[in-house]
Formats: sequence, C-alpha cells, structure tokens
Amino acid sequence: MSTAPALSPDLIRLAIALARSLTAAARNWALYPPEHPAVDASVRRFAEAVLQSTSGAAFAFAVTPTTLLIAGIPLPEEQPVVEAAKLLHDHDLLQITFLGTPPVEALQAFLKILSTPADDLRREGGPAKAWEETGHSSVVLEQIDYEKLLEDREVDK
Repeated sequence: MSTAPALSPDLIRLAIALARSLTAAARNWALYPPEHPAVDASVRRFAEAVLQSTSGAAFAFAVTPTTLLIAGIPLPEEQPVVEAAKLLHDHDLLQITFLGTPPVEALQAFLKILSTPADDLRREGGPAKAWEETGHSSVVLEQIDYEKLLEDREVDK
C-alpha cells in the first residue's frame, strides 16, 4: 500500500486545463496581433482556467523540462502538460504562482513575455526581471538562476 502523496483528480483536471489554455494562448499571442479574435478568445480561456485553478486564492506550479509539479508532485505527462513545461522551461521559468484573480492585462503581459525569444529575455536579465517591470503583482515568476547553478558546480569540483 502506497502512502505517497497524491493530487486529487479535480486538481489534476484543473491543472491540465490551465496548461492547455496557457500554451494555446501563448501560441496565439505569438502568431496574431493582440486585437485578433483568436487571441482574445484564447486569453479569455486562459483567464477562466486561472480563475478555476485559484478559486480566488493562490495556485502555484513548478516547472521542469518535461512536466509541471504541484506541491512537488508531478502532473501526468499528458501532451498539454509536456508542452507547457517545455515552453516555460525554455523561457527559464522555475515556478509560477497565480494570486487571486489576475487581471486580463497581467495575463496578456505574461503572454508577451512568453512570446519574447528566450535569448532576448536572458540578455535583459531574464523573465522575472521583465515581469517585475510590468508592475503586476497577481502573478509571481521565479526564474532559473544560472549564475547560482554555475557557482554550485564550481564549488563541487
């Protein structure tokens, strides 16, 4: 009998829906101008998925190259989860926290960051620095600290 912690089926369903809506919105944001109907519809779906996930409180997930984790527990490696993990990891994100109900403007600013080439973000200090400049506090981005990782490797040698 396993006593390992598990996520509830409802939480898994909400998290997968959030991953799916995030990647769809990011894809549409990158392909079309912000005023395009496809962008508007996908941003609304993304906002609804965030609202369903947070229930007005907070919802966080950590990012690995291949999956998303909630409270340290990996989500099932379904296509939407894998795609979202890759997109977020490729943009150097380590964790995302949605606080309450982020305004649509905050979600649009987040999508703009995700549509920025990762190398451009790195040159400017990374996604967390770019996010800080937006002034939106309803979403918290933690980025991978490559300098710290490199320091740790040098100490291990």
